[in-house]
Amino acid sequence: MDETGTTHVIAELSVGFIGFAGIVGALARGQLVPEHRHTWLGFWTMIEFGLALLFGSLLPSLLHHLGFTPWPAARISSAVLGAFLIGHLTLVTPLFMRARRGVKWPLGIQLLDGTTFLSLILAAVSQALNALGVPFTTSIGGFLLGLYLLLIVSGLNFALLAYLILLPEPDVPEDD
Repeated sequence: MDETGTTHVIAELSVGFIGFAGIVGALARGQLVPEHRHTWLGFWTMIEFGLALLFGSLLPSLLHHLGFTPWPAARISSAVLGAFLIGHLTLVTPLFMRARRGVKWPLGIQLLDGTTFLSLILAAVSQALNALGVPFTTSIGGFLLGLYLLLIVSGLNFALLAYLILLPEPDVPEDD
């Protein structure tokens, strides 16, 4: 298991992102309430992805210690992480879309938000393809690609939340 060192470093980074969520929470000063939907959802998503990275990066080691060879361990790990990401995209993304409806964000936030969403889709697709063995054979490299993309999502989410917290309230049209 040559990738053990890499996955353990990713696990350490994920704990760091969960810690950054605590920093964001301290800086939020009352913005992490359900009334501030976008900030509130982003904060809990940051914790969710930190935990997904932590458990996802440690899963191959667990499977290795349970006696799985690298190929099935990579396939199972990709399937579990891919199922999580697809579940997130289908369950949580509609909540973000409703929270964004009618809000005029600055261009910087729109770019961060779009890049985060694109990286999340790429991570889900890479895990699904690696679990299925399409177009290449299943490997730990395909699984690590998804973890790297999830690291990018976590970093972008942290930047987005920090940006949201430091900005004044967005323009929200009144409901008639």
